Amino acid sequence: MKDKKSRKKRQTKLVSTLKGLTPLIFSLAIASQGIAITTKALGEAFAEEIRIRLLEFKLMNVIEIEKINKGKIIVEYHELKGINNYIKNFLKRNPKWKSEKEIFYGIETGRIILTRVYRKYNKKRDKEENVCSECGRSYEDE
Repeated sequence: MKDKKSRKKRQTKLVSTLKGLTPLIFSLAIASQGIAITTKALGEAFAEEIRIRLLEFKLMNVIEIEKINKGKIIVEYHELKGINNYIKNFLKRNPKWKSEKEIFYGIETGRIILTRVYRKYNKKRDKEENVCSECGRSYEDE
């Protein structure tokens, strides 16, 4: 009879599969880290180009303002002098808008982005089961 110490436990199929996949998972992790480093470097390079362009605008005493409303993007150029008052008055006149400075890959580019904020309205539903969860229309109407 064999001793209990000399017996080997059988590996399950799952354990052997995981052992086989370990080098693959490790190489995927290394590859994803490499891709993250390269995309960060490329993003910073692009952000630096945008920042240089906006510094040229600053030499011309102009700033770029981007207005986003329902997917429409309007780019406006305003004088640097009095831009803070312009933004403050714009937000006072249009309370549904918000202002933010553009930050691209950790570099502040110098652009100002004005975005309109929309509220989501939830329709009160009757106790129907044949209703679309997104728009609230019943399927029977079609």
